[in-house]
Amino acid sequence: QKLRTAQSPPPLGFPKNFLKYPTKHQFVSYLESYAALFNIRPAFNNSVSSAEFDPAKALWRVHTEEFVYISRWLIVATGENAEPFVPKILCLGEFKNRVVHTSDYKSAKEFASQNALVVGCGNSGMEVSLDLCQNNVVPYMVMVDRLLVSAASLILGSTDELGLQRPKTGPLELKNVTGKTQVLDVVGGASQIRSDKIKGSNTFTRDGMPKTEFLNRWKGEENRLYTVGFTRRGLQGTSSDAVKIAADVASQWRRID
Repeated sequence: QKLRTAQSPPPLGFPKNFLKYPTKHQFVSYLESYAALFNIRPAFNNSVSSAEFDPAKALWRVHTEEFVYISRWLIVATGENAEPFVPKILCLGEFKNRVVHTSDYKSAKEFASQNALVVGCGNSGMEVSLDLCQNNVVPYMVMVDRLLVSAASLILGSTDELGLQRPKTGPLELKNVTGKTQVLDVVGGASQIRSDKIKGSNTFTRDGMPKTEFLNRWKGEENRLYTVGFTRRGLQGTSSDAVKIAADVASQWRRID
């Protein structure tokens, strides 16, 4: 069946009463309004079990628990921070008070009139510390960047002979300055690389990142596969990816019509 050309939704700016940096609730209301205005109906709470490309029909088949979605294009938009990383801390089980990862943090009310230790000084750590401070909680921030660099050198040793040049700066500074995130070797991946047991795939690396060059990381090499949020440039990079992908898909759609 021939695909019909659809007019793409026009840009919709934030309402004038929004703050320069909208709050969480304002941003959610904006997304809901946008979806309602253009009749966009996301299918939430669905887990993708597999995604396969059918070369005979040039179509993608995406399997979930209830449905099979068929499309000419596949966009992987899970981003680079999809899963929280909880480090193993010795004797943490002996700590009697609550331990919360920033992904589960909701409000400073649950820590009212207490002292709180915030581990890390990235965007999440800064925002949590500010929220605690503004709600009668005394936050203490721990900066562990230099300790992480020393620990990595002690545990992994030199990785230059593997073609892996480790930065001299810590992961927090590296993220803030360059937008790059350090690879976490939580299951012994480095040892498997040393033994040549880990080999790269054609599209994604073992750590889930696209293998295409940085500037073109939003577009796969074949089969109309796209990725959003893997350029390590935060929301600005995600926005840029989305605009490029939409334009590329639209140009193909017009040619089909």
